[in-house]
Amino acid sequence: GVCNVRSRLHEQAFDEIIRQVTITCDARGTLLKRLHEEIRKRIQTYETLFQSSNSYGVRSTLRGNSHKEKIRNRIQELERENKQLELDIERQMAKRAQIEAKNKEETLKVKQSHVEQVQQAREKYDALM
Repeated sequence: GVCNVRSRLHEQAFDEIIRQVTITCDARGTLLKRLHEEIRKRIQTYETLFQSSNSYGVRSTLRGNSHKEKIRNRIQELERENKQLELDIERQMAKRAQIEAKNKEETLKVKQSHVEQVQQAREKYDALM
């Protein structure tokens, strides 16, 4: 039971009752002794069940804590990866902006060169006429 001293006192009291009843009536004493043994077995079974369920609860809690820790680590890993990917995106966007600016400059140069070539061709044509 809950208190060992109390359990022992109850055991002794019940044993004394059984002894006194057995003196008076042997059949009743035997029945009480069987009943007492049955009760003792049930209490022992309940104690075993209680210990088993406590152990299971502790194991489940530890397993849950372990799982939580794994999930926390995975979250931290994914957050680091996310930051890295965001930095990669920023770098790629900056690179894209540079390439677009360079292409724009080259396009302007080509257009300007084309305009100059057309103007020179017109001047030559006008000179010929």
